[in-house]
Amino acid sequence: MKTHFLFILLIIGMLPYRAFVQNDCSADELLLQNRYNWVSYPKLEREGDDPFNTRTLLERLQPLPERLTMEGRFPQNNEEFNFYKLGEEWIEDQIPNVQSTRGYKLNTSDGFNSLPLYGSILSPDTPMEVYTGYDNWVGYFLQHSQSPLDAFAHLLPDLSFAKGYGWLLHRGLPTAGPGGEPIVPPDPWRVEPAGARIRYGDMAIVRVKSDRTFVWSPDGEPGPRWEPSLTEYFSYDEKADYDPIIIELDSINKPDEIGAFINDSCVGACKVETSDSTVLLRAYIETGSGGDSLSFQMHYATKSSPKERIRSYYVFDERKNRNEHRAIKTGEGKGIYYVSFKAKPGTVPINTDSELSLSLHPNPAKDMAIIQYTLPTKQNFILEVLDMQGRSVAMIEKGLAEAGSYSVAWNIMAQGAKLNPGLYYVRLQSNQGSATAKLIIIP
Repeated sequence: MKTHFLFILLIIGMLPYRAFVQNDCSADELLLQNRYNWVSYPKLEREGDDPFNTRTLLERLQPLPERLTMEGRFPQNNEEFNFYKLGEEWIEDQIPNVQSTRGYKLNTSDGFNSLPLYGSILSPDTPMEVYTGYDNWVGYFLQHSQSPLDAFAHLLPDLSFAKGYGWLLHRGLPTAGPGGEPIVPPDPWRVEPAGARIRYGDMAIVRVKSDRTFVWSPDGEPGPRWEPSLTEYFSYDEKADYDPIIIELDSINKPDEIGAFINDSCVGACKVETSDSTVLLRAYIETGSGGDSLSFQMHYATKSSPKERIRSYYVFDERKNRNEHRAIKTGEGKGIYYVSFKAKPGTVPINTDSELSLSLHPNPAKDMAIIQYTLPTKQNFILEVLDMQGRSVAMIEKGLAEAGSYSVAWNIMAQGAKLNPGLYYVRLQSNQGSATAKLIIIP
């Protein structure tokens, strides 16, 4: 099913944002869809950026959903922390409080929900700490929307990249030098898509080259309301996060849409406008999985579209400063991928078909989960389920197996009893490495 995203902010009794730092009895309202919404809570009943109780905030959702999931991260920590509501049960120990300077991913189960926000909005010059080596989830609390390039103006000298729900701020595609060697241009910074805006109540994921304290720049030119373009031909399911892929387009033969596939499943797609030279494709690849290749397919609205997939293409490796003729593999975790379907001089062929892969569905699961995994060679392996403390709670399969793809139906049972609702990890382990995937069990 195609995922549509809607995140509408209604501001009641709006005042100029520089003056709006005192308590106010009017409410701002976040309207959310039943998918992961990249949000922040800029208005709360607290002093400064003091924490506010998460359950108190989310109990105000109208209507109160049967299930909800909220993900967050703490400073200098790349582990994701979760807050759940499963029926009448609240699992709140990992994220007991929220703060306005931080970002969160909120997913509700009952269609559209509204969340009123009361209290005070942070002063626009409130500082935020970001740290190298981590994904920093930051909240945007200025009351006017602007280009991410303008919003991050104070951080650009130390910024690696920043991404929002539907946009990416990056340093542009590498170009070919005199001898064909790839060169990353020092400037200019680019926003994909060009018209993207960061808005009050959004969150962004930020990576930096050195630890910094920064403030949002208020000087950007306000623009028209912006929403990510939705594809019409390709359909896919969104997950909590995506891998950004910047694709260099052929100026002579531009498609109308590009889809990304793992095996036969579409994991992301993007629309292509006539003015685009590059596009951002958000690929929703299972975190921790590894081994499957990413392929692409073009769609043309005005002519017959080829059905075959593009399985080998040109990927720029920033660390090695070279183009590689290969396929992207799930689980690489590169941050940003720069891809071109045009021949590149100085290209290095790469073989990456040597990793484990693991996927599961449905997720969340109630009574049954289908676990699919691939072994690249004949080897001993263990397939097991771990709880949130890393303890093994169920052994699904183990032993020696030939290379190939396997599938097992697991009945959510351990030692004769169904596991309690909550977050678990399915882990495939062998002497060649391991692959891990999250599994949410619901009542």
